[in-house]
Amino acid sequence: MKILALFLCVAGCVLAQEDRPEVIACGEDRPAEMTMNELTAGLLFNEGYENRTHGSYEPNMLCEWKITSEDGTPIEVTVFDMDVEYCTDCKCDGVHFWEGDQAGEDEDAVETLCGVDGERFDPFIIEGDTAYVRFYSDGDYEYRGFLARFGFELASTACTAERPDVLERPMGLLSTPDWPADYHSNANCQWLIRAPEDQRIRITFLSFELEDSCNFYDTVRVMDGGTLLSPMLGQWDGNGNVLPPMMESRGNETRIVFTSDSSIEYSGFLATWEFIDA
Repeated sequence: MKILALFLCVAGCVLAQEDRPEVIACGEDRPAEMTMNELTAGLLFNEGYENRTHGSYEPNMLCEWKITSEDGTPIEVTVFDMDVEYCTDCKCDGVHFWEGDQAGEDEDAVETLCGVDGERFDPFIIEGDTAYVRFYSDGDYEYRGFLARFGFELASTACTAERPDVLERPMGLLSTPDWPADYHSNANCQWLIRAPEDQRIRITFLSFELEDSCNFYDTVRVMDGGTLLSPMLGQWDGNGNVLPPMMESRGNETRIVFTSDSSIEYSGFLATWEFIDA
């Protein structure tokens, strides 16, 4: 078993088994039971992560998910972001990943993760067609938490305005270059999302951190259509770094445009898209 932890735990932070809180599904949009096939996948993140800039998880939290691969393929997990309290063997706060349809002993986990903001983890495979995931926290030192995906394909972050990435999968992730590291200056990134004609597109931002200004020095625009001349669903800069609302296109195409100026870079944004019935 691979254990990732860097510092000793402060005294008294380990939860006794009888003190564990009840299992909760971490948010209405992230049900406890999730399925994966060749076209669909999912995101895992703790309650409070929705705004990466200002959010944090609660003390004494316990969230669990069961992931089932409908076609029986192994489940590949990629951790995008980890900001969870340090502790020896991740005994204070952390994330367990088990093979199978229920939680096991800590030492039997395929992976147990906790770590510093910015820590990078290699993708890993959970063999078999079912995985069980638990996020837990004790009563001290709450941080941002974690974000992981299973099965999602991350859209290219190559910044090109002349030939934008065309995204036609029914769901996926897109982000500024190198997220959660800082994007580069003078960027011009565009993505064209195209659904079947009888469907629309829902965009949900999970993390948002741009240059804080009211002059749109660094900005994200979401167009209600496939061209730069389409009406805008919205435009945001880093003024307050408030997470943009969930939005839905009126038609079957939307174009997302990110631009930055010559100075002051931040982590940028991470968003999901999914096709929905018209």
